[in-house]
Amino acid sequence: MPSGRAVRLLILGLGHICVDAYAIVWAPMMVYFAVRHRLSQEQASLIPSLSAVATSSLQPVMAWLSDHGLPRRIALSGPALAGVGLAFSIMSTDLWAAMFWLVISGLGVAVYHPEAAVLAGDSLPRHRSLATGLFLFTGTVGLAAGPGIIPWVNQAYGPANSWLVALPALAAVVALWAAFGRSHTRDLSSPKQVGLVEAFRGKVLPIGLLVGVNTLRAFSTFGVCLGLSWLAVSRGGDEVMAGRFVLAFVFSGGVGGLLCGYVARQRTEKPLLVLTMLAALPTIWLIPMLSGWHQWAMLVVAGVLANATIPVTIAMSQQMVPAGARLASSLQMGASWGLGSVLAGVVVGAIQQIELTFAVMALGMLPAAACAALVPRRGHDSSASPSS
Repeated sequence: MPSGRAVRLLILGLGHICVDAYAIVWAPMMVYFAVRHRLSQEQASLIPSLSAVATSSLQPVMAWLSDHGLPRRIALSGPALAGVGLAFSIMSTDLWAAMFWLVISGLGVAVYHPEAAVLAGDSLPRHRSLATGLFLFTGTVGLAAGPGIIPWVNQAYGPANSWLVALPALAAVVALWAAFGRSHTRDLSSPKQVGLVEAFRGKVLPIGLLVGVNTLRAFSTFGVCLGLSWLAVSRGGDEVMAGRFVLAFVFSGGVGGLLCGYVARQRTEKPLLVLTMLAALPTIWLIPMLSGWHQWAMLVVAGVLANATIPVTIAMSQQMVPAGARLASSLQMGASWGLGSVLAGVVVGAIQQIELTFAVMALGMLPAAACAALVPRRGHDSSASPSS
């Protein structure tokens, strides 16, 4: 990889660390919100779902705008908007004001992902799954850092000093503008412009099946994150302990995604999708039945298996629809995650029984694997496979 592209991929990753840290932190922070705003478990379980709607359902809209000329600097300013919104949401003493700033934070996450994902994938056009895996791994660092650090900052310094959590994002935006915002920066993601209807012609079924895979996967994995937070509370913990549980689950998933992105080949993508999700089912089911290091080990294994093939599905969608790559990516990272997370929040809030929660989330992997089995194999594409 040329050094210039390596630096730009690294900077994209720094922005991704920030936005994903802010996006996932509401899973453990719902414990804090339940106490601060006197919410029931059912009510508090919907807060992460509202965040997911804001961060994810808006991504296809932002992707469409990016594919139609949204200024790059606006898209690359997303981390700052996400960080500032999160800080104000934590500081707010009024629940409705907190929800407003939560949505603003989600808008920052939504506007960043589509543009950044395509720029990352195009940095290694002959190894797109690997580039996407590296980019998603940085996001996983954020998914782990958010639950691991932000609740601790809030507890140690108090809500009045939550502006501290926005500082890394502001620094990341400065670096992003320097790397990509100048007029002389080469645009790596400008395929020949065609209409989206034409771009998606003949690809609706495979893209739809991938959306089904990631929606059902998001339902299970986000439900696990919510279940882990309430599991921590049931064992005498708080949002900090909940954050550590979520950290172990999502960070191990990022490691699995990085490895899967490296080893994936065109002929093995589909078997990887099916087999890893089937293997994740029993590991998720067993998590609340264990304790001590056995539970931590099962968290890691479950995280790897449940999340390993996320970069593969995103790379597949980009290659299926190169002229609409931002929209294709956002359907996998955004719309799927948003819908699955909303369903998970409703189900977890309704169940309110930890062992049953994990059992339901584990079973969600069965229809996800079934959708993956129905995805048609891609034809040969020299830019699609790491081995090319």
